[in-house]
Amino acid sequence: MRQTVRFITIIVICYSIASADDPLNVNIAAGEDATRMHPVLQLVSLELLDPDSLISLVETDSLISYTQRLEAFNGRELGTDSCHAARDWLFGKLASFGYDSVYVDTFETDIGEGTECYNVVATIPGTRYPNHYVLIGAFYDAYAGSPGADHNASGVSGTLEIARILNSVETTLGYTFVLFDAGTWGNAGALHCAETAAARNDSIAFMLGLSCLGSQTAYNEAVACHTEDASIWTLWDDLARSLVGVTALHTPPYPNWDDWPFAQAGYQALGIHEWPWSELLGSPQDSTTYMNFDYMAKLVKASLAAVYVGGESFIPDPVISYEFLSEPSELIEPGVETSIDVVIEEYWANIVPGSRLFWYEIDETGFVSQPLEPLGGNTYRAVIPALECPTAVTYYFSVEDENFGIILHTGSSLSGYQCVAAYGSTVMFEDDFETNKYWTVNSESYVPGYPLGTNWEREIPCQGFTYGAPEWDYDGSGACFITCNYCGTGWPLDPGFTAWGVTELVSPLLDLREGNFRIEYARWFCNADAAPRNTALEVEVTDRNAIDWVPVEEVGPLGPVTEGGWYANGFWTGDYIDPAQYSRVKFVLGGQSVGITSEAAIDAVRVINYSCDPSAEDRDGDGVPDASDNCPDVYNPGQGDANEDGVGDACCCVGLAGNVDGGPDDLCDVGDLTVLIDYLFISYSLPGCLSEANIDGQGWVDVGDLTRLIDYLFISYTPPEPCL
Repeated sequence: MRQTVRFITIIVICYSIASADDPLNVNIAAGEDATRMHPVLQLVSLELLDPDSLISLVETDSLISYTQRLEAFNGRELGTDSCHAARDWLFGKLASFGYDSVYVDTFETDIGEGTECYNVVATIPGTRYPNHYVLIGAFYDAYAGSPGADHNASGVSGTLEIARILNSVETTLGYTFVLFDAGTWGNAGALHCAETAAARNDSIAFMLGLSCLGSQTAYNEAVACHTEDASIWTLWDDLARSLVGVTALHTPPYPNWDDWPFAQAGYQALGIHEWPWSELLGSPQDSTTYMNFDYMAKLVKASLAAVYVGGESFIPDPVISYEFLSEPSELIEPGVETSIDVVIEEYWANIVPGSRLFWYEIDETGFVSQPLEPLGGNTYRAVIPALECPTAVTYYFSVEDENFGIILHTGSSLSGYQCVAAYGSTVMFEDDFETNKYWTVNSESYVPGYPLGTNWEREIPCQGFTYGAPEWDYDGSGACFITCNYCGTGWPLDPGFTAWGVTELVSPLLDLREGNFRIEYARWFCNADAAPRNTALEVEVTDRNAIDWVPVEEVGPLGPVTEGGWYANGFWTGDYIDPAQYSRVKFVLGGQSVGITSEAAIDAVRVINYSCDPSAEDRDGDGVPDASDNCPDVYNPGQGDANEDGVGDACCCVGLAGNVDGGPDDLCDVGDLTVLIDYLFISYSLPGCLSEANIDGQGWVDVGDLTRLIDYLFISYTPPEPCL
C-alpha cells in the first residue's frame, strides 16, 4: 500500500468535493476503490515535541565515536570478515539503545557464485498507526582499500544517532532503521529491502537515505535527492534552514544511492548527501581526519527533525471496503423497489456522521443521493426506487472523512455500477476486441515526421510512459481500440509535437430491429497534458446509410473526465434514431492539439435488447426466462439437470454437498449413506440431485464420495465439500 505524506505542521493536502450536488464530478483517474479527491490547501495544528529541544539531543561526540569505530574495522569490503564484524557491532549497538526488535535480514548478491549479505534492522512500533512506518537507512560496507569514513560510515552514524534518540520518544507512527549491506554493489541491500517491502505491500510513509554527510569542505549546503512529490524535500529544507542554517539543493533520485530503489518501488524517498562532495570519497584517504563533524551534526539534526515531524504529521489514507450482501444483477425487476445491502468496513478513517450516502442516476438525468439505512453493526441498505421498463440506473456510494473529504466506491468503472430495470435481456452484439469483428478506421490524423500517426488501433495497451493512453484494457481480456499505442523506447518526437486531423472508429452494422436496444461501451479519454486543450472524444450513432450522424456524447475538451480512467457508459438507441433499423456507432477523436496529444480508448462494446414482457423475466440473468428456467434464482445458462427431475443441478445442491436422499431438511445423515450405496452398487438411481452426491468435490460420483461420507459420519466429522 503506497501512502502520500501530508505534513500537517507545514501545509497538509486535504480534499473536498468539487460539487456538493455530485461528488463524482471531480477530476480523477483511479481504480476500483479509488479515493477521488480534489486538492485544497489547509493548515492543521498538531501537537509535537519542540524541534529545537529534539535536535539538542544529537551528540557530536557520539557521531565521532560511531564513525571512528566503523573506520577501525580495517576495511569493510563486501563479504569480508571485517564487514561481518561491522554487522555484528551494529547489531549490538542498536540493542544497546534498548531495541529488542533487532534482527539480521540475509540475502544474496550475484558476486561470483553468490555472496551472503546482511541488512541489520531495528524497529519502533507506532502507538497509533503500528502498520505504517518511516524508514531511515544507510549502507555500511566500503570499497576495498578505503577506511570508508565519509563514504559511508557517516551515513550509518547519522542513522544510529537518530535511532538512539527516537527510541526514547513516543511516536504515533512506526520507525524502521535499516543498515544496508552491499551498498557498494549496486545498492543491493537497499534494493532487497525495497523489493521486500513492496512485495509485502508495506505502508512506508517515506524513506530517508543518509550517505556521505561529513565533507571537510562543506558548511551550509546539502544535496537532497527526492521523488516527484517534493513535500518531504520541502519539509527537510524548511527545517534545515530554520534550525541549523543549511540549504538543500534538490535533484531527482540518483541510481547510486539507497533512496533510489524505494523511489522505483513507488514510495516517497529522500536522499541526503553532503555538498560539495569530498574528493576523497572511497579512497584510501577517506578517513575521519578529513571530515567536518560539526557540519555532519547539522545534517543529522535536520534529518532527525524531518523524520520526526514528517512521521508525526502522517495521516494514513483511509481504507473503505464494501462487501455486498444483496447486490443486484445487471437486471432488476421493474415496478418494485430494489434493495442493496452492504457491509462497510472503515480503517484509519474519521467518518463524518450522516455522510454515508447512496447515489443513483436514472437514464442520465443527473445523480441524486439518499442516506444509507443502518441495519445494525456495519451493515447498511440502499434502495433503488421502483422504475418502469426499460430504465437504466447507475449508482455508487460515498462517505466523507474529516481529513480527506469525499471518498467514493464505484466498482470497476469510474462511472459507477450499472443495471437496467427490465424482465429480460438478449446480447445482440458483443466485442472485447480480442478478435477482428470488422470495425472501420477512417483517419486523417497524422503527426509530421511520424508515419504511424495517432489513429485507432486494436492492440494490447503498452505498459510504461504512454502519453495519456491507458496501460490496460477495461474488461481484462487484453486488447482494446486505442490511439497512439507507442510501446517502444526512444519516442522519435519532442513532447511538444503537434497532432493534426481526425481519427474515426466505426462499428460494423448493428441489428436494432424489434426491441429496446441499449449500446454500452467503456471509454478512456485524456487531454490533460495537451495545450491548448481543444480536443474532444465524440460518440455518434446513425441509421444503416451512415449519412446523418447524430451526436450522443461529447467527452471534453474540458471537464471532470478528461484526465484518463475507464468510464462505462451507454445510451438507448431509440432516443437518437428511429427504431426498427440497422445502425452503426462511431467514436471520433480529432481536432488540433499542440503539446502532448490527446489520447482515447474504447473497450467492451455491447448491444443489448431489453424485454419488457413479464413472461421474459430472468431474475438470475442467465439468458433463460424464469418461466422456463429450471433454477430461476441461480445463474445456470447450461440448464443442467442430471436426474431429469425438472430441478436444475445448480439449484438442487445449495451450501454443502451430502443431502443425497433429497430430504427437505437438507441434512447429511445415515439415510444419505444408504441412498449413496444403493446408487453406486444396486439401483444406480438417485431420488435427489447428483451434485449432492459429489461429496469429495472431485466433480463426479464414485467410491471416493462414499469414503468421504463415511469419514464425515463416523470418523473425522469433517463436513463435506461445498456444492459444485
